[in-house]
Order: sequence, then structure tokens, then C-alpha cells
Amino acid sequence: MDLRIAPEDLELRDRARSFTEQVLIPAWMPDAESLATGARYFKVVEASLTEGGKAAAMHDQFVKEVVPYRIQAGGSETPSPKSIYTLTAVNDLGQEVKVYWVYRSDKDVWGIVCSPQCKSEYAFIATKRGD
Repeated sequence: MDLRIAPEDLELRDRARSFTEQVLIPAWMPDAESLATGARYFKVVEASLTEGGKAAAMHDQFVKEVVPYRIQAGGSETPSPKSIYTLTAVNDLGQEVKVYWVYRSDKDVWGIVCSPQCKSEYAFIATKRGD
């Protein structure tokens, strides 16, 4: 089972390049150390909110690790977000996937997927439709 992100009022951009109708986050993100066969599914999904200095530290981490985010959101002239929402999902193997929702504004929302590392190819942008 995958996490499906397809909000009706948002347009999604895959890695800041092309528009897409939905973003799928698989219950198993491949890595060389844990090859697994069979169907994977999420057993636990939780949400949390990070604010203030901790959100700023997360922003700094994303600037270092996620190239498209660094290009569009990095630099000292761009203020850090005040809050970041985190969706944490744990699959049947105990592997954790985190989706960070970085609200830079109501019209500029980044989705950064980490499992466990944050990678450029896992990032996407959500913008309001019609804006």
C-alpha cells in the first residue's frame, strides 16, 4: 500500500520540474541494505508539528541535502519557515518514511520525503490551483 497525496485544491510539481496529478510514496523505499520481497504496507501513520528554532534547523538541513529546495528556498535572503508538519509512516518491516510539509507561504509548500535520507528526487512542490 502506498501513501497517495492528491489534494483537490493543489497542483503538485515533481522535483520542481513537471506537473503531476498525485504523488505516491511507496510503503518500501529501496535501499541497498534491506532488499525485501512481497507486498509492503504501512502499519503506523502519525503527524506532528515543529515550530521556531527546530523548524529553522530542519530548513537548514533541507537546504544542505535537497538540491531543488536549496535552489528555490536556500540562502540567507530567504527566511526560514515558522513551522513544518511531519507525517511519519512505519511499514511492516519497521522502516520509517517521513514526509515533511514545509510551508514557506500558503502558496509555496514543499513536500520532502526522507527514508531515512532526504534526497532531491523525493522532493515535490504543492501550489494552490488557479493562483
